[in-house]
Amino acid sequence: MTEPETPHSAAGLLRDERPTGDPVRGLIVPMVLLLSLAVVAIIAIAWFAAERLDHETENRDVALARTALEAEASRMAFLARDLSYWDTAYEKLIVTPDIVWADGNVGSYIAESSRISHTIVLAEDGTTAMVFHQGEVVDATGEDYLPTDLLSELVRAANAAPMSAPVAVVRYGVIGGMLHTIAASAFTSEYPTEAQLIRRPRAVLILASPIDDTFLADVSRSFLLEDASVSMSLPTGTRIYAPISADETWATAYITWDASRPGTRLLHDLLVPIVVSLTAIILLAALYARRLARARREAEAISRALDREVELRELKSRFISTVSHEMRTPLATIQAAADLLSHFSDRLSPEEAQRELDTIRDRVSDMDALLGEALLLEKGETQRLTPEMIDLPAMIEGFWRNRLPSEGRMLRVEDERHTAEPVHCDRRLLQQIIGNLLQNALKYSSAEEPVTTRITEEGGVLVISVIDQGIGIPLKDLHHVREPFSRGANVENVSGVGFGLSIVDRAIAMLDGTFELESELGAGTTARVRLPLSGTRERAN
Repeated sequence: MTEPETPHSAAGLLRDERPTGDPVRGLIVPMVLLLSLAVVAIIAIAWFAAERLDHETENRDVALARTALEAEASRMAFLARDLSYWDTAYEKLIVTPDIVWADGNVGSYIAESSRISHTIVLAEDGTTAMVFHQGEVVDATGEDYLPTDLLSELVRAANAAPMSAPVAVVRYGVIGGMLHTIAASAFTSEYPTEAQLIRRPRAVLILASPIDDTFLADVSRSFLLEDASVSMSLPTGTRIYAPISADETWATAYITWDASRPGTRLLHDLLVPIVVSLTAIILLAALYARRLARARREAEAISRALDREVELRELKSRFISTVSHEMRTPLATIQAAADLLSHFSDRLSPEEAQRELDTIRDRVSDMDALLGEALLLEKGETQRLTPEMIDLPAMIEGFWRNRLPSEGRMLRVEDERHTAEPVHCDRRLLQQIIGNLLQNALKYSSAEEPVTTRITEEGGVLVISVIDQGIGIPLKDLHHVREPFSRGANVENVSGVGFGLSIVDRAIAMLDGTFELESELGAGTTARVRLPLSGTRERAN
């Protein structure tokens, strides 16, 4: 409830306790700068991390591609070594060629299980003994598929292996316009004789497997290389590549794929939220600064109003002191005249007695005039109405937000009128009424419970109900709390002097309204104000 202040205490508040500055407002710009720098630092770190992640991912992909090529080379070398380390294969393919055996034991096996496209069998003298294409024996020579220099290199490298065990060699070459993995192994006897250990050159088995769409699809699926392909020349642009070569000094071709760049994608996914967050922070800071500026202007206006109020109270105090002093003289004169008439009336002539009576009348008239001036001042301060059009819900919410210690508390404003038109009423009196009722509801209810203000209209009468779920008012105190300095017995240590409801009652009476209180102990209180709007307009006019 609104409590009266003495001039001395109000002046002390203005002189000693008025805040000189808002430390939070001074921190807004540094906070925004720090947040901006933090966001920029985060973006820079994210950018660096994305580049590093992309680089590491490319290195990993290159290593995986090399692993796939090495696995294919190992597979081909194993097949070539396995078939060349078989005495029966040497007999049926070189010594006494057997087409039926070769087709059933070599051609069909290679065609069905190992993706070998070409099989070339070279005799000891380098001539072609037998050629398989897609698992079938064909009438062709090795030169029909591989250049002579590559054939010579394969024979030489394969024959360099020990006579006791075959060692396959792997090269890469183009057959029919397509790159192949080529493995060559010299035929080696399983149980060599003395003569066989010194025999050179040996016959050579050559297997070729294409690096085709099937192989690339397996690589893409197994190693997550996107859109893998083979390039016969060094790739340019954004595609990643790994060389296809038998050693590190040269490359026959390159296996290439699209960069996945997970870091870049992650950065793009994060960049938009980061920028939006920074923009939101700056906008919120700007709105908060604007709100602080408005609050400061309102505080300054309130402070000026308080200054004027203090001056007015001091003026009234001086006026009352002056009136009291001025009344002493006529009272003393009246007392003297009355004593004279009482004790010496028998000695006074009629003219002298009349003169004393006239003196008493004159002094009484002077006192009446003086009191009339005092009453006129009081009437001018409290009874002059200045009605205006008021948006009642907005005024209630503004009063709750700006004039009451309602941080964190919930206010429900329920306007149940058919048309939420502005109310024509005296703003100061209406604020006194609603402000004191809201302050009581705020003070005597818990922080978890909302306060409800309901606005209705019944037959041209404005009804304003302020409802809380607080401690309530004891029944025995319900009819006395409107009296000045009266409070409920259950308020315990809640501060107040019991003056708010008397102010509400007086302001409602000035507006020709009525005031009702309904309360249940421990369940809350409903304060209902009824204001005849038409009567208020007539009185204002």
